[in-house]
Amino acid sequence: PAAENPSKSENTQKKKEYTTLQCWLIMILTYIFGFGIGVLVLVFSPEDEISPLTIAFYTDCISTMVVFIFSLIFQNTSLYDPYWGFYPIILITYWQMVSPYESSAKNWACWGATLFYSLRHGYLYFR
Repeated sequence: PAAENPSKSENTQKKKEYTTLQCWLIMILTYIFGFGIGVLVLVFSPEDEISPLTIAFYTDCISTMVVFIFSLIFQNTSLYDPYWGFYPIILITYWQMVSPYESSAKNWACWGATLFYSLRHGYLYFR
C-alpha cells in the first residue's frame, strides 16, 4: 500500500468551527482593537509636525496590520473584508475635523456619499 505523504498531513491544519455568536464576537473585538489602535495613533500624533495625510496613512497601515493579523490568527481572511466599509467613515470624519477649510455643503455631500457607500458595503457584506 502507498504510504501517506507525511509532509502534507503535517502542514494541513483543521480549521476550528465557530458558532455564529463567536464569529460576531471575534469580528467585533478585532475591529474595536484595530480601530482603537488607529484612533490612538490619530490622537497622539503631533499634527503640527506631521501632515494629516501622513497621519492618516500611518493610521490606515497600523489598523490594516492589526485586522490582518487577527484574520491570520483565526484563519479567516474574510475577517478583513468589512474594513473597506468601516475605515472610510473614520478617515473622512478625521479629514473634516483637521481640515483648515470651513465646513461646506460640498464637504457634507462628500461625507454623505461616503456614509452611503459604507452602509451599502455593510449591508451587502452582512446580509
